[in-house]
Amino acid sequence: MTRLNECILVMLECIPYNGLMQRHQHLAHELSRYMPVIYVEETPSRIRRILDGRPLDPALDAHKLGLKKIRANLFLYKAPPYHPRATGYRRSIELSGKRIAQNLLPLLPENKKIITWLFSPAGLGSIGLYDEVLSVFDCFDLFGEFPGEERFRDEIRTAMNETAARVDLVVTTNNDLKKLLKRYNSNIVIIQNGCDPDHFSNGRQKPPPQNPIIDIDSLPRPIIGYMGDIAPWLELDYLLMAAKKHPDWSIVMIGTWKREKPAHDEYPNVYTPGRVSYDDLPYYASRFNAGTIPFEITDLTRVVNPLKLYEYFAMGIPVVATGLPEIVKHKDITYIGGSAADFLKKCEDALKEPADSPERSMRVKVARNNSWVTRGEMIRELMSVTLKSL
Repeated sequence: MTRLNECILVMLECIPYNGLMQRHQHLAHELSRYMPVIYVEETPSRIRRILDGRPLDPALDAHKLGLKKIRANLFLYKAPPYHPRATGYRRSIELSGKRIAQNLLPLLPENKKIITWLFSPAGLGSIGLYDEVLSVFDCFDLFGEFPGEERFRDEIRTAMNETAARVDLVVTTNNDLKKLLKRYNSNIVIIQNGCDPDHFSNGRQKPPPQNPIIDIDSLPRPIIGYMGDIAPWLELDYLLMAAKKHPDWSIVMIGTWKREKPAHDEYPNVYTPGRVSYDDLPYYASRFNAGTIPFEITDLTRVVNPLKLYEYFAMGIPVVATGLPEIVKHKDITYIGGSAADFLKKCEDALKEPADSPERSMRVKVARNNSWVTRGEMIRELMSVTLKSL
């Protein structure tokens, strides 16, 4: 019988480690408490970089540098560039998976058994290449529904289902995804997203003078805030209506702009200073009088379990959101707005919430009950049990 402390965890199809702090990085940190973790960061194809105007991007050859230690028991590996998707999705993930394994396997310790953790259906091309004792598919999104995936939607969904069928364990974030994938694998468990409550409640020191992205303390109050990528599924008009109706408010969106063009230039009280580091984020977010999650309701977002919900909760601040199913579960401590006008009204209501309201302490309690430490402990036990059953 294989024990967890005899293993090394290889996390495949990971987002950039130093990018927006998401489930990938948090789980890597937590699971590295129990075993060595290799965080395999995906690299776009060379053709993609040429089209992006970055043909000499050093990341394209970063796999030659081997493993980089990030912290105790956690190592970063920059994967070789992906095989171009233009050759076909299935062909791309299979050739890419083989190339990553050929380059990574010689770097792994021979005295450790391998567990693979797949963060997307593209991981299908890696199953079986590591002689793994346990394989896990962490399916936390409805893959194939992201903007830009339309061309390969059917292939991606087929790969998602096949990945679920071929791994030993499926982890997902909500009951809808569980129902969808249970027909392919009965060993499926819900592990929702979480937060680091201490980081957001205690990490509010002002960034060094060279780091500030915005002088948030000088902005007119109240501040209606948003943190995260300003992505296509954000109901930007909801925030712009708030800016228009209340020119005395400051609307602050902290994150990378990922929409076609700025649609807010005409509003002097809208601020989009860009992305801030995870270390500095609590300082800015703690200045919000209300935090927002104004997502469109689509097939993609209906299964989203937003990290930022728990992070706002950790600070106790009012949260104004659209009616995503995973947010509606917390409707007793969240302001839910269905339309732009309703969202604005809920923002106005949120700003009236007393500083000593019981809802604030309830939010903090929910955040503490949903910490990443707790999630890591759940996964450790889950993997241990699954290893015993194989």
